[in-house]
Amino acid sequence: MEGLNFAKFKIAFEGFKQEQEQMGISKDNLFITHISNKLNELDKNENFAKIFRLTDKQKDFFIKGKVKVDKNMEIKLPFHTIFLDLSFTNEELAEYEIKTDAEQLVGLIVSKGYVYTSNDNEIVEEQQRDIPEKSVGEALRFSICFIHTDKETGKRAIQFETFFKNVVFTKDDYEDKDVLMTEGYVDTRIHDFWYRFFLNLVRFVNYPEVRLKEHKKSESNIARRIRRGRPVIPDIITVELTGILEKYIDEVYEQPKAKWHYNYSFDVKGHPRHLTSPRYKFPREIWVEPYTKGVGKHVPSVYDIKKEKY
Repeated sequence: MEGLNFAKFKIAFEGFKQEQEQMGISKDNLFITHISNKLNELDKNENFAKIFRLTDKQKDFFIKGKVKVDKNMEIKLPFHTIFLDLSFTNEELAEYEIKTDAEQLVGLIVSKGYVYTSNDNEIVEEQQRDIPEKSVGEALRFSICFIHTDKETGKRAIQFETFFKNVVFTKDDYEDKDVLMTEGYVDTRIHDFWYRFFLNLVRFVNYPEVRLKEHKKSESNIARRIRRGRPVIPDIITVELTGILEKYIDEVYEQPKAKWHYNYSFDVKGHPRHLTSPRYKFPREIWVEPYTKGVGKHVPSVYDIKKEKY
């Protein structure tokens, strides 16, 4: 369903904010304020804030894509604020040999902004778009939501984190590194996964043959969700391919997997075969008769018969 992960992200964040307030963390905390502001921009369907929905084929393509990461590379965002309406289970990520302790990743917010130092020298993002005097550079800011099992209580918990990537400092004496705005549970493997996935997406949408199509919600859809007490889902952006790029992607996923085979034939001598499948109550051994393997020109097999040493 379009926007389902955006709705989940919003609902989970409201619960997360309440938990943080109960723990004595102010709702004006920069980390919480940042995510609240971004969700508000997306809710209002601002021209600079859009939700992206991808097909399963596109998700697979961006996960498998190889991208060279350069800390000084310039990344051009199609919009100031982007929400990826995606989710990944631990099992899905494991199929790509991506390991994480998170049970599920739900949605991603990415925005570009300025960074500056606060009084305690912690690097944070400036909420305004004007460069403040204290600004020390620019960065991409990622806000993520994931479900995991709390190591202390053993209970499932929803966690939100914000981290920086591609921090380009304009002042000296600062190191390029991730800066977390949360404490407690941190799995940098999730950061790396989302970062590489997003880089593949951005690199992809900047191709001339890629078109971003906006799907606007009808008034009846909005009224129906309000009537049912459900959050209103903003307009959705989909990624559509044209021309040679569309043909290339289709060919990659439609061509059958190549089967390896010999381009010549040869004789295989008789030999025993041990059957150890669980379906056999006891392991069995059978005799395989001599046969010819492969196709094409026949290459005789030559065996050296050596005298056994006793």
